[in-house]
Amino acid sequence: MKRVDYQDLLAEHGSSEYIPYEDFLRTWEWSRKKHAIEVRDGAMCHQCGNKESYYDHDSKKHCWAESYTREEVDVITGENITVWGIKKTFPDKPYILHCHHKYYVSETLPWDYPDEAFVTLCMHCHSEFHKTNKVPFYRKSDMAFLDYTPCLRCCGAGVLSEYSYHMGGVCFQCGGARYLELIK
Repeated sequence: MKRVDYQDLLAEHGSSEYIPYEDFLRTWEWSRKKHAIEVRDGAMCHQCGNKESYYDHDSKKHCWAESYTREEVDVITGENITVWGIKKTFPDKPYILHCHHKYYVSETLPWDYPDEAFVTLCMHCHSEFHKTNKVPFYRKSDMAFLDYTPCLRCCGAGVLSEYSYHMGGVCFQCGGARYLELIK
């Protein structure tokens, strides 16, 4: 997915009033906000505590990697040396971190919320959250609650974790809009 600046995104869409939500998620502005939230949350899922896994090309599996150091005696010189390495562990499934909005406000860009409005969830916990909960949506002008209907395919998550390898898993039914009323 190619990242773009918000201003470039506006230019790309020209005079069109509608920009698909998924396009906002490919901006540098969103990328920076998402990264800041992940750093704040220790780069781990707030729910299950797992870190993001990465694809290890040697094993052809997703894994977690941790660096380590240990003291050893050099067999040639007899001096104490520090040896470092990487320990890989393999989870039963891939873990990709998502930046979850705790609420939405109409006419607000995805990154224009206070940091407290976000929490880092892995794709599995994010998907489960949206299956069992409804994220509040408010009208910007008066902060009135809008009873929107979550997308039936992604349950309002805007993403499908099982398709994270394609377009970041953005839901192909709602285009990341999350709610039926917002699909154009």
